[in-house]
Amino acid sequence: MGEISSRSHCFVRFHVRRRHTDGGSFTTDDTDGAGVPLSSTSTLCFVDMAGNEAPSRAPALIMSPHLRDLISFSRVIQALEKRQGCKPTTPHPYVPYRDASLTRLLQPFLSGINGARFALIATVSPHTSALDATRSTLRLARLATRL
Repeated sequence: MGEISSRSHCFVRFHVRRRHTDGGSFTTDDTDGAGVPLSSTSTLCFVDMAGNEAPSRAPALIMSPHLRDLISFSRVIQALEKRQGCKPTTPHPYVPYRDASLTRLLQPFLSGINGARFALIATVSPHTSALDATRSTLRLARLATRL
């Protein structure tokens, strides 16, 4: 792993729309009463987050946008975990989705709006030189599994 990542985030979103039909023709149950066919939609989103450089290795003044996105993503995950532990009568903690474009794009998936689900695949290195990055990645993954 290099000291500075040369990769960037990759964000791919698939929208799938399924029309409800009955043998090729729409039935009255498949329309909204005006003859307009009903359909269901789903969205599948893949994100490859670039680099997991430790903040201690990157000077604060030249912190990469990728690192800021990772830190913001971590803060959103932590806020969502705190929100889960709140009672319905207590105010919910603020979730900083707008702190980074990546977390803003992922907001519907992370917040569970409309039954959205979230899964995280953490890729780590077994090499001892990557121990700090592996630990921070696993820490973030452990937080995300609590959502």
